[in-house]
Amino acid sequence: MQIPSYLKIGLIFSIIFVQTTTTLAAWSAINHYRAGQAIPIGVLINGVPIGGLKLEEAAARLQNAFDTELEKQLVLKAGNQIMHISLVDIDAHFNYTKAINKALDMQQPQGIARTLTNNMKLLGSGLNIPLELTFNSQKLTDKLQDLKKQIDRKPTGAIIKWENNERHVIPEQEGINLDIPSSIAKISKLGPPLSPTIKLVTKKNPAPVSAADLKPLQNILGECETKLDLSQQNRTHNIELAIQAINNTLVKTGEVFSYNQQVGERTAANGFKKAPVIEGDRVVDGYGGGICQLSSTLYNTLLLANLEIIERHPHTKTVSYVAPGLDATVAYGQQDLRFRNNSEHSIFITAHLEDHGIAVRIWGVIDENQPLADILTELTPLDPKVIIRKQASLGKGQQKVLSSGKRGYIAKVYKVFKTAPGETKKLVSKDYYAPEHRIILMGTGDVTETK
Repeated sequence: MQIPSYLKIGLIFSIIFVQTTTTLAAWSAINHYRAGQAIPIGVLINGVPIGGLKLEEAAARLQNAFDTELEKQLVLKAGNQIMHISLVDIDAHFNYTKAINKALDMQQPQGIARTLTNNMKLLGSGLNIPLELTFNSQKLTDKLQDLKKQIDRKPTGAIIKWENNERHVIPEQEGINLDIPSSIAKISKLGPPLSPTIKLVTKKNPAPVSAADLKPLQNILGECETKLDLSQQNRTHNIELAIQAINNTLVKTGEVFSYNQQVGERTAANGFKKAPVIEGDRVVDGYGGGICQLSSTLYNTLLLANLEIIERHPHTKTVSYVAPGLDATVAYGQQDLRFRNNSEHSIFITAHLEDHGIAVRIWGVIDENQPLADILTELTPLDPKVIIRKQASLGKGQQKVLSSGKRGYIAKVYKVFKTAPGETKKLVSKDYYAPEHRIILMGTGDVTETK
């Protein structure tokens, strides 16, 4: 009877399997027989054969092969910076013992499948165990910290510069940080022969504003300048800090801008100094005095740009740098200037000290379907009263002006839109600024000459 072909093939494979298994079993038996004496035949550590050697012999062979590598210097590179580190300085060595123990572990009882797999490797090209570089992590960290100071760079956003009535976009620069933990992990995986140059791990930090963000923002939607008395040094210093905080700020469509959030709390710890501020009906010294001039300048710019004002507060007194109704006072945690970018495009705020004044501009895209707005202010003056106070310490009939007085106002601010049918007015705000009354001290006593 003729045997089917599929049975013949199965029989052949069975014979091959039995022969292979028998060979591997014999090989395993030989190795286990030598277990107490030597490492299994066919084992290599980092390419160096150590099969048949005892632990001490294997360690000596590895030291002879690789210890000269430890005399080298690591050349670490990150960006354009290079650092040379002696392996001796970081207590570096190759972990021969760990690698040899891995080889000896092969002699321990394992599953059939794993045993067969290992033995097939030993019979073939051999089983190679990599060497690991061990070092003092803290010493290496200290050296990398020094390199980090040279490498790390904060990202800088793209900006718009306005010079000689020309707009220039300065491109962004991404930030970079040396990732010390990842770099140490990479170095720990090194084995002989050591690479002449090791590229450390760095992370890139994208800039908050890119040139691509600014490219479409070709138009000045609104701008305002207010005069500044530079002789008031503390006040000017505070304004400069606030300018740095809001300058080059991108506000995307739908986002809300908060002046207080952008500038931060006005404290000595944040660099602010004491200067005159209006508190109620008094003028006192307070940290951050003067920054209301910047918030007021920004407010006027927002009105001209026709952006949605969410929060704005007037001073209790009129101020010298803007007309009544066009000021915006701020007090951290109490009063803020906030607006929403309700346009269809991002806007970009720039602020500078220019020609003894503050200049704020808002850049964006002019919407052809949105009419331009002019600002109209209607003022109703409120004359101060004259208040006479009797003063016994003054001679009878003598007068002394305690307060010269100041006119108050009711201020109405409108946006005036010019369209084809004509003009339309929209009330923006109605503010009350109390008059400061004229106070005169009138003497009631007698003047007595002392001899």
